[in-house]
Amino acid sequence: MAFFERLLNQVDLSTVLVATAVFLTTFWLLQQYRKPRLPPGPMAWPLIGNMPQVFGKALHLALTNLGDKYGPLVWLNMGGENVLVVNTIDSAISSFVRQGRVFAGRPKQRKTVEVLLGQGKDIVMSDAGPGLKFYRKLVHSFLSSQTKGGKVHLEDMIMLETESLSDKLALVCKTGTSFDPKLDISRVVANVLCMCILDRRFEDVDDAFLDQLHIIQDIVDNIESFNIVDVFPFLERFPIPSWRRFLGSLKRRDEWLTQVISEHKETLRDNNRDLLDILLKEQQQAKNDGDRERLALLSDVSIGHIVYELFGGGIESTTMTILWFIIYMIRNPQWQKRIYDEIHSVTGSHILPKPFDRSRYPVLEASIKETLRMAAVLPVGFPHRTMEDTQLSGFHVPKDTMVLMNIWAIHHDKQAWHDPYCFNPGRFLEECPGERYSYLPFGIGNRVCLGSNISKMEIFMYCACLLSKYELTCPAGDPLPDITGIPGLTLRPKPFKIKLIER
Repeated sequence: MAFFERLLNQVDLSTVLVATAVFLTTFWLLQQYRKPRLPPGPMAWPLIGNMPQVFGKALHLALTNLGDKYGPLVWLNMGGENVLVVNTIDSAISSFVRQGRVFAGRPKQRKTVEVLLGQGKDIVMSDAGPGLKFYRKLVHSFLSSQTKGGKVHLEDMIMLETESLSDKLALVCKTGTSFDPKLDISRVVANVLCMCILDRRFEDVDDAFLDQLHIIQDIVDNIESFNIVDVFPFLERFPIPSWRRFLGSLKRRDEWLTQVISEHKETLRDNNRDLLDILLKEQQQAKNDGDRERLALLSDVSIGHIVYELFGGGIESTTMTILWFIIYMIRNPQWQKRIYDEIHSVTGSHILPKPFDRSRYPVLEASIKETLRMAAVLPVGFPHRTMEDTQLSGFHVPKDTMVLMNIWAIHHDKQAWHDPYCFNPGRFLEECPGERYSYLPFGIGNRVCLGSNISKMEIFMYCACLLSKYELTCPAGDPLPDITGIPGLTLRPKPFKIKLIER
């Protein structure tokens, strides 16, 4: 006892403090060592996390810049939510393909999705599970039938709309005026989808058609990876103009869908006219079988969501791709000439290709692929969520992490492509040896785009229609169309006009 008293008398306060500091530091370092190793990323601020690095900027560019600094995987915190950004093709394959089931979820508790779906379910936003598998199987079966067994019917629809576009172009060319091609392109894109899904078409760019375009645009503008109302849900009570437009557009969408579904129920017959017929018959069969679980998946609201997201999503992405194609053709007239020569060497003068003959036109196909690569119309894919704890490239990724695939970074990877910001369809004609195929325009894995085949055919036909007879130019005195785009869920071209010169 006396020994310890003498020892305490010899120890001063500074020694105790130093010993305590050493102990606490050692304890902290041991705790850090035991923690799972997360992917690298910038320091997060309290409460707001890494929002200052993202908000107010083009999301795809902000994430690409972070990828340049931190690597293929970037770890962020957005208002308390863990976010993993996947920036390279290898990381995308390792996550969305090799661990497809783990990375197939959708983020929970998003205000925009809650308002968008209401009491219904859909394909794009629904979480992974039996319901999503049921929906995808139904829709995939229908779309496959359109491009295989029912391909004559689909080809007839696409050719009808191609002729409609051709007539419109001839009329505009005859007047010699310049015009914005967006609405005419949107209409023919919409009509093929509308005929497949809802058995109706828009004869002209009228008020009914324009209203649907406005609804789609309002939805797309709000369903993005980091909507401010998703991060701070209480803001829905404030008069944010874009949010109010979103709510108004959803109301008009629901009214239109209620009318369309009601008309289809009244005229349902044995032969299926479209996807809506198939879904309504599945609904009726579930009622007859007393299958409550399947019937819950096939409410009128859920059926409406499924058909509208195929309709609206297809219009937006396909139309934007064709507009970007026009821009890159105007900026690269040498490729216009190569495509024109190819079409005429294969089909002859004034004869259009067929939707299922794409392989006969490699230059046109390569130019479309390069447009999809350069434009990256969906620059950051829809957010995914990890369904369980997992490992990726040696890093720990916790359950319920939001995962973003940065398609823009994948398409512009300097390690994969030579001069990736230069438009060069030769990449897809084996004219650029040594390049890697870092290219995912329609996504990858368990949630790859269901409508990609129809979209590819529409893009091919309408682009062929434009270039088979005309040279695309800028109006006299106008600058070349801008290639920076308007960022959002989709990357839209800035408004531009073109002038057609008959060849």
